[in-house]
Amino acid sequence: AKEMGLPPVQLYNLYIEPEERENVAYKNPLIVEELYNLLVDDIKRGRSTPGIRQDNSPSENWPEKYLGELK
Repeated sequence: AKEMGLPPVQLYNLYIEPEERENVAYKNPLIVEELYNLLVDDIKRGRSTPGIRQDNSPSENWPEKYLGELK
């Protein structure tokens, strides 16, 4: 997103606007926070599905230094 000049946080209501033209992230901070926390939990657990924790050391796709930038 950064390289494309897009905002670091993007949230769209695909039900009413599938074209993704209006970023509603800043109008819905509680939803953004909830989704952010779910993402961080999934990364820390190494999975988004039920089951035991899996190793998920930082990779080039999810370096820990970028987690703070999502908030």
